Amino acid sequence: MDLFVFVTAIIVSIDAMAAGFALAMRGSLTPKNILVIGGITLMLCLPAALCGEYLQDVLGDNVNVIGGAILILVGARNLSHACFPESKKMLLDKAKPFDAIAVGLAVGLDAAVANLSISLMGNHSVLVPLLFAAMHIIAVSIGYICLSFFRHSKVLDVVSALLLVAIGIYKVIGSV
Repeated sequence: MDLFVFVTAIIVSIDAMAAGFALAMRGSLTPKNILVIGGITLMLCLPAALCGEYLQDVLGDNVNVIGGAILILVGARNLSHACFPESKKMLLDKAKPFDAIAVGLAVGLDAAVANLSISLMGNHSVLVPLLFAAMHIIAVSIGYICLSFFRHSKVLDVVSALLLVAIGIYKVIGSV
């Protein structure tokens, strides 16, 4: 694993930190829920990494551009959620009994797409999905801890989205 993979795992997990913050504000974040979020993230990341390994052979030399473009799209989508939080808020508001599952799916899908991107770029280690799941567990826990320090988590969503777009642009430009 290289620094790029580790930095991407941190950036993708910023969303999970904001989600942990939001769940803590609602009083529905428990250690069990944190593990559920991490488990869902892992279950989504493993097949994405396997698909990326297969598609790398099919796509050939264009994999870095495609991987970078995927990160740009994920970042742009996250930025739209940060600027127009109604869609993300609806998911959390409607699923109170299933908060951990809903949040796990929401933040785990971003991690899965990032895993697909990383796998397309040639990093096929099973440690990558494990790293993403661990980073999500840590990030959700930090979000819980940050409740006493921050009152507006929207900033975290914007930072996460902009960093994903930047790293995607870097990968696309570096491949050309």
